[in-house]
Amino acid sequence: MSIHLDQSNALNLSLCRKYSSTVDPTAEAIYTCSILDGGDGPKFKIVASDVPDRPQIAGTATGAWSTIVKQANTIRSRQHSNSVSGPDFFGLGQNTIKHLIQELPNADRLRDYVWQNFVEGG
Repeated sequence: MSIHLDQSNALNLSLCRKYSSTVDPTAEAIYTCSILDGGDGPKFKIVASDVPDRPQIAGTATGAWSTIVKQANTIRSRQHSNSVSGPDFFGLGQNTIKHLIQELPNADRLRDYVWQNFVEGG
């Protein structure tokens, strides 16, 4: 997973991760996951390296990832529940990511964000 921050706006955060392709059952793709300023709240956007012209955009991280997981399972004939933790797939469960978000300019303006204190080395 790699992380890219656009420090001009507290909500422009992107990271990349590997996951099963939604078009080739034998391959993985690189997914660029972005959290964008949607005006009234964040927008979660995912672009796959093998289908960059078909981004998934949703109002929640789970909404964006659930479509991808379902498509990846379908082309592999997997009978899974297709449930996914979008925040985990976006890396939002990781303290490093949370800390980086809080360090962005204007992060204190994020509505409904619960500020966290991180202890170095802890």
